[in-house]
Amino acid sequence: MSAADEAVVRRFYEQMCNGRHNEIAPELFAEDHVLRDPQVPAGRGPAGMVDAVTAYQEGVDGHWQIDEMHSVGDHVFVRWTGTGTHIGEMNGLAPTGRPIEVSALTLHRMADGKIAETFEVWDTLGFLQQLGALPGEATEVLQAGYAAFGRGDIEGAMQSFDAEIVWISPETTALGGTYRGPEEVAGFFSRMPGMYPELRVQPDRFVEAGDTVTVLGRLAGRTTAGVEFDEPFVHVWTMRHGRAVAFREFFDTAKMNSILDESGDAPASDASVPGQSSRSEPRSTSRR
Repeated sequence: MSAADEAVVRRFYEQMCNGRHNEIAPELFAEDHVLRDPQVPAGRGPAGMVDAVTAYQEGVDGHWQIDEMHSVGDHVFVRWTGTGTHIGEMNGLAPTGRPIEVSALTLHRMADGKIAETFEVWDTLGFLQQLGALPGEATEVLQAGYAAFGRGDIEGAMQSFDAEIVWISPETTALGGTYRGPEEVAGFFSRMPGMYPELRVQPDRFVEAGDTVTVLGRLAGRTTAGVEFDEPFVHVWTMRHGRAVAFREFFDTAKMNSILDESGDAPASDASVPGQSSRSEPRSTSRR
């Protein structure tokens, strides 16, 4: 009966999982079916499997690809690959839009033409890493962003920015202000070459604590007039589920303003800020 058993298992993956026909679960699973997967708690019987499968159908728009299937006696072995996109809450994590791909091995025990017991092992660690759910991953994401900026790949540097990111640069500098959303932040970046034709943002240390990553490093380069600078900075990032939702930078604005005044790159002003060079108008973008 191995061919018939394989047909039942294939229906599970192709019709129920991928086809979203969860109503056929009673045709596929025994009333006392047990899913033995420590990472996926599920109740007994067809209803338990519907709950387990639905979580991945809705959470990552899951697709189950059968890579290999064999049967021996009353057991059907399946090697499969799960793919999808994180579109819904998953394990308490808000959707990130990230692509997901995991590999798995499953052994189904058959009885009376139905699946009576399922043993499953899958790449749980890889799944959590792809969701951005593991400590330390936020630092890796930001390191990749700084590296992209260093290559001049602004699009790559902004790849991990949330759609609602709030970017704050000191108001007392020429480009300072609050920028909301990737479009405004991109505008901020586009104005930088006009003041700093050479700019190196060199992170030295990343300190991750909860959803906050503090980056210590140096800003180095030269202004359009050829005045060189090399100043320390502190960047504070707020990360949620692998995406940057807030950024704030700190550096010696008085010294940077002095350098810009010396080079003639700073705009004139009719107002002054105590301890700072004169500035033309508040350095802020349009606000929503």
